[in-house]
Amino acid sequence: MRNKPIVVIAIDSLARFLMRRSQYLLFVGSASVTALVAQRRKLAIELKFPS
Repeated sequence: MRNKPIVVIAIDSLARFLMRRSQYLLFVGSASVTALVAQRRKLAIELKFPS
């Protein structure tokens, strides 16, 4: 039963790491989606008003 606390700590740290990583991935995903939308709008504007 001595190994149990180590396992619990490992699972806890892994869960925290995954939570942090998922937040990071969400941030990166939303940022890339925003960039894609901005590029699309820029393309649409350039198509509507060719310089």
